[in-house]
Amino acid sequence: MYRYFLIVLFTFHISELLFICIYCRQELSWSSTLCSLPYASAMLFATMEYWLQVYYFGKRPEDWKYCRLVGMVFIVAGECIRKLGMFTLGSKFSHRIRTRDHPGLVTRGIYGWIRHPAYCGWFLWCIGTQLLLVNPISCILFAVLSWKFFRDRIRWEEETLVGFYGVHFQEKYRNKVWSGIPFI
Repeated sequence: MYRYFLIVLFTFHISELLFICIYCRQELSWSSTLCSLPYASAMLFATMEYWLQVYYFGKRPEDWKYCRLVGMVFIVAGECIRKLGMFTLGSKFSHRIRTRDHPGLVTRGIYGWIRHPAYCGWFLWCIGTQLLLVNPISCILFAVLSWKFFRDRIRWEEETLVGFYGVHFQEKYRNKVWSGIPFI
């Protein structure tokens, strides 16, 4: 199963980098890979949890097959939601929150159902990676820490959007369209 996890990681990061190269070349930097010290630490922890379980409990691929299947569903759904949001924005997409020269509020396509499809997709994807590995500790940690990160990031981003679009964003969009992350 670990090789599938590595394929998922590789595919995610390469697709992010390719998207930025094609649509947002001016934003291209190391941060376009979405690799950071906290992220690398989390993935290292998940890897250690997986291999410790294999070593001590002899985890086999046929064990927990439904958990792994749910993980793959989360991974695929998360990637589709995230990439659909990114493609909907095209060159307007950015990994950074824009505080000036905002390109315009997009409410069409997937943004008509989910305010933050890139965040929603990544949230599902990261939980899915841990379900794929059947990592109970990492699954809980990834869910809680990602939720806290997105709670703060969405709050900051939406305050910025209220500054740009005022009542139009608040009343006509934020109050009617789900954020994409539970309880935010």
